[in-house]
Amino acid sequence: SGCISLALLSHLPQAKVTGWDINPLALRMTRFNLNRNHIDPACLTLRQCDLFAVSSVDCDVLVSNPPYIKSSAFESLVSPSVRRWEDWRALIDRGNRNGTAFHLKLLELFGNSLQCRLLAMELDGTWTQLNSIIRHVPRHQSYSVLRDHSDRPRAILVKKHCAALQG
Repeated sequence: SGCISLALLSHLPQAKVTGWDINPLALRMTRFNLNRNHIDPACLTLRQCDLFAVSSVDCDVLVSNPPYIKSSAFESLVSPSVRRWEDWRALIDRGNRNGTAFHLKLLELFGNSLQCRLLAMELDGTWTQLNSIIRHVPRHQSYSVLRDHSDRPRAILVKKHCAALQG
């Protein structure tokens, strides 16, 4: 649906946003919602791709709602209506025990980018997943955790320190 990209553009109309999705239908829905919300189409670039085929990113901020549901938990965590209508690739992590394969790929892309200064990723709300991710945050980066009303970790923000950006 492009909700993250479109929400950013509605609040930051001068921004240039790139949206990635593996599903062409999701990209079509994003274009539809872009027009429906009267957002300048020149501000949004959409790319159909598999994140694991991406080798680099060129952005200031990287924001993602990555798939994080473990395949073993799919039936018990996802409602039948979501299972029926949502592309499973948008929900299920790629075989990683802790549901962190996409998060770790995003951390890699973020770390390899000279320009990117902030990475924001949604989490599944478990401390197990959060701990699996923060073990991979390098020392020259810092992180903060956003918690929901039940005090569960729902997002992680990873920032690069200025010294690391300069050299």
